[in-house]
Order: sequence, then C-alpha cells, then structure tokens
Amino acid sequence: LAAAQAAIEDRIEALEPRARKLMRHRYIEGLSWEEVCVAMCYSWRQTHNIHGAALDALLAAEVVHGDWYGVGNMWMCTVCEEQFYTMAPYCPNCGAKMDGDEVEA
Repeated sequence: LAAAQAAIEDRIEALEPRARKLMRHRYIEGLSWEEVCVAMCYSWRQTHNIHGAALDALLAAEVVHGDWYGVGNMWMCTVCEEQFYTMAPYCPNCGAKMDGDEVEA
C-alpha cells in the first residue's frame, strides 16, 4: 500500500501547479469539494474543470506492464515482486497492468 501511495503522489507531483494543488487538497489532505473551492479561491465549476484536466493528464501517463508468476500457492507480480493469493488485471501494490508485456515505463 505504501508503494502505491508513493506512486500516486509522484504522479500528482508531475502535474502542472494548479492541478497539483487541487489534487493534493482533495486526495492527500482529504478536503471536501467545498473546502477545495475555498482553499483555491475558485468556483465549483472551475474547480471541477481543473480536476477533469488533471484526471486526463494522470490517465495519459505511461503504463507499467507486468505479469503474474506462480510461487507455491501464491502469485507474484513481476514488477514489484509482492505476492498475492489471487491474480487481478492490475497489481494491487504497484498498479502494474498485468498483460504480460513486462515493459516498464
């Protein structure tokens, strides 16, 4: 979980300053939308426009690819090497897309 949180914070830090500030207020500090609007001195509409653009930028980021491999009765991620009892489309620890490409961004 700590690795996933660090990865999210790194991606937020890569955003332009206004979007970075908004995302930190909302997702790191846990402010409500009203509190974000007040803290940034923006209207509800402008705040959500910035949020939408920030989400688009985050989703456009490079994807880390990996795969699962069996280790006894567990599955290990080829990217972060954490072990889990079940496989999923994405690693719950590092967020790697488990499509077998094993290409890191």
